[in-house]
Amino acid sequence: KRIMLHQPEAGQSLAEALELDKYVGSFGKTLTPHQPSGVTLIDGRRIDTMSEGMFLDAGQVVKVIGLHGVQGGVALGKVIT
Repeated sequence: KRIMLHQPEAGQSLAEALELDKYVGSFGKTLTPHQPSGVTLIDGRRIDTMSEGMFLDAGQVVKVIGLHGVQGGVALGKVIT
């Protein structure tokens, strides 16, 4: 479930309203398995995320590579260590 304190302005996407674009380029850790969607901890915030079609286990270090979809979800790329 999502709660918004204000409506997005005309022409503004949900991602912009939630200020998710500031996380592009950031690193995080998956809190749940992604098949391909799940929850990731990024800068201390739990965010609904989606991998690029790959399955990820919980506890994986990932990089935010962009935003996707109408709902303004966050796209992840796995960091190879």
